[in-house]
Amino acid sequence: MKNKNAISEGKKRQQRQKSIFGNYKIKAQRQNELLFYRKGDFYELYNEDAITVSSLLGITLTARGEIPMCCIPYRAIEHDRAELVKLGISSAICDQETGLYIREKEHI
Repeated sequence: MKNKNAISEGKKRQQRQKSIFGNYKIKAQRQNELLFYRKGDFYELYNEDAITVSSLLGITLTARGEIPMCCIPYRAIEHDRAELVKLGISSAICDQETGLYIREKEHI
């Protein structure tokens, strides 16, 4: 019989995989936009979006496993998105706390 910690870790891993798969599915529908995912008090970006935003806004690039990512505090999101708009870059927000509501910000 597996111990409770192993079972708990297995469930967490499945949830992360399900979340990542959902992220890829949403991103596939929004290929021409940077996609911010709301996770608690932060907005996260993954893969090429993370690399791009990290470079343009000077945000630390990190990784989740082998997946490049960066995070922006929720208090800074509108400012940072406005900076991207000034650069002619469109973005969208996927708020996973309230479902998959997406709010777009078009470039000017």
